[in-house]
Amino acid sequence: MSWLVVLIYAALLIVVTLVPWNVTDGVTQVDFLMHFAAWAVLSFLTSIAVRGRARSPIRIAVSASIGAIVFGVLIETLQPLTGRTSDVVDLAADAIGAIAGAVLGAAAMWFKCFPADQSDDAE
Repeated sequence: MSWLVVLIYAALLIVVTLVPWNVTDGVTQVDFLMHFAAWAVLSFLTSIAVRGRARSPIRIAVSASIGAIVFGVLIETLQPLTGRTSDVVDLAADAIGAIAGAVLGAAAMWFKCFPADQSDDAE
């Protein structure tokens, strides 16, 4: 079930980041925060989905961070093909958010906020 949530959220991010939409100038700070938050949530959800498969919270954080950052690179690479512009600042916000979300997810595992069981994978 937790991987389903990650996939649905990733699909939502694909739509939101690749579909062209009109944005007025001067939203750079808001855009940075939106990218940060979106990738933090993605990485956090991935961390939760990985629980039980990784041996340590550090492995969880590293795996989730790398996965989310690669996803961000892919999005930024595809944006010019859809009429959007690719931006290094967006990618930086994605990466910082991915790391923050993964650290929060690993901390949640460390403090046992989410049990490390795999019962939801059997559904």
